[in-house]
Amino acid sequence: MSSSISSDPTLRATERYDSDFLDREELRLIEDFEERGYHVFEIADRRGLEQIRRAVANQLSNEIGTPFEDVSELLNRAGELISVADLNSVRLAIFNAMNREPWFRPATTGLLAAFLPRSSGTSSQCNGASI
Repeated sequence: MSSSISSDPTLRATERYDSDFLDREELRLIEDFEERGYHVFEIADRRGLEQIRRAVANQLSNEIGTPFEDVSELLNRAGELISVADLNSVRLAIFNAMNREPWFRPATTGLLAAFLPRSSGTSSQCNGASI
């Protein structure tokens, strides 16, 4: 693999990104995401995921004024319940509310524990911060 950088979306990730910086697995993940539009990862902390889902659902419910009984149903129907005009303000309200929760950052880090060491080795040390 050679080092390259290109913004041409018709090229595969291995041809567009710097292969001296990204390893083969990271390039495969990029290509997989671009092909399917999503990733499915094993979650290291299932309880943490459920805590996040419940908190997001509660905040979403508060924002749109819609009570819920089933977290999955509410989250899966969010696109039907939020107008395009309100989407960004609801998204930011949820994002900001979650970031105020002291447990949120450790919980999100715990979800991807198996993935983070590989993908964030460089970014986890930027500015002396750690993930």
